[in-house]
Amino acid sequence: MTRSCTIRRLAALLACALLLVVLSGGASAETSATRLRVAPAVSELEVGEVVTLEVRVEDVTHLYGYQVYLDYDPALLQAVDAAGEPANQVELGAFFAADFVVSNAVDAVQGRIAVETANMGSDPSSGSGVLFTLRLKGLARGVASVGIDDGQGASILADTDGMAISYSAQDANLYVGVQAPEPPSTRLCLPIVVGGTR
Repeated sequence: MTRSCTIRRLAALLACALLLVVLSGGASAETSATRLRVAPAVSELEVGEVVTLEVRVEDVTHLYGYQVYLDYDPALLQAVDAAGEPANQVELGAFFAADFVVSNAVDAVQGRIAVETANMGSDPSSGSGVLFTLRLKGLARGVASVGIDDGQGASILADTDGMAISYSAQDANLYVGVQAPEPPSTRLCLPIVVGGTR
């Protein structure tokens, strides 16, 4: 069997596994506090400046494959590489052994990043770490969200049994040429004791 046939067969198997997860309504293998987030959650940058973001998974158990889609505003942001040139893919992290990469692509027109990968022989990953890193350059003033597409059939984390791992998602906001709002201040309120002398 040729290498191209093997790759096509593995891609088809992964696609079928992910399709089964979607058709089963995203059946969850566990009810953990797994989080999928873009970090940092808030960044300020000037037009022309580049910010580095991480897509992190936290408190995951037996991660065997994932497909993660990010959406951003291409009128405000541009995905770039380490040299500042337009990027066509992102940098995969060391946390997950991406033995088989189905997709690692940046759609600069739509403002969409797609990463689909599976573990085809290494041990599954548990714990917390970086799935991939991306760099975004500010193109124009404004507030841009970098959001995880976690709708039905979108971003999926899968375990060794091909079951979806439930997770909560956290997006990031980038303030290009504008100041991020101050976080709300915390005030300590003490009860007022009113008493008279006897």
